[in-house]
Amino acid sequence: MWASQIASLPDFVQPLAVNLPGFGNEKSNSFVKPHVGLSRSVADLADSCIQFLDSQNLNTPVVVCGLSMGGYVAFEFWNRFPDRVKAMILCDTRAAADTPEGATVRRSIADRVLVEGTKAIVDPMVEKLLCPNTLRNKPDVVQDLKRIMHSISEEAIYVAQNAMATRADFSERLPEIKVPCLLVVGEDDSISTPQEMRRMAAKIPRAELAIISDAGHLPPMENAIQFNEKISQFLSTLR
Repeated sequence: MWASQIASLPDFVQPLAVNLPGFGNEKSNSFVKPHVGLSRSVADLADSCIQFLDSQNLNTPVVVCGLSMGGYVAFEFWNRFPDRVKAMILCDTRAAADTPEGATVRRSIADRVLVEGTKAIVDPMVEKLLCPNTLRNKPDVVQDLKRIMHSISEEAIYVAQNAMATRADFSERLPEIKVPCLLVVGEDDSISTPQEMRRMAAKIPRAELAIISDAGHLPPMENAIQFNEKISQFLSTLR
């Protein structure tokens, strides 16, 4: 999903897109089978990011960028490894934990995917993730997103949904984030709304907010040109 950013960011940026366990090229290494009875957390995902950086011998602070679930991982990355964070880019995400009702819905989705496969959630979820303009006029983005979603193993979705349902609440800790932060949100995002992210930005001391037009929950894919421009400007200030 970060292909456009990897190809288009300025030369002074070294982009590293991490395949979380069970996702991307790591599909064959799903990190638990549900029937084992083990649990995985968002904190575990942050650990996997650090393990990736260590494997690349990258020990200096990095700019941590995450979208949606990736934003939850970014918060845990900052929480667990603050000395490894130079700055943060938080996209279409939230700091608060799930409500009990929201957690119940996630677990229901997780269980359904194990029974019905990825088809149970892909089409309904695509309608929620993308803005109306993307759905109507950008069939390549729609198909690309479906391809990515179908490529994820059922076990990975199961574990990720349960991890998000039990994630930590960082909403009261936002003032503790002292590194520069760029918060990015799609203008038409109905999942992590511009209003919610504006409230988050107001609580982070060194935060700025960028609202991407013609985008829903996935600005890097829906409006890559504008998204890339915003993050490139932010990264330039960190040089």
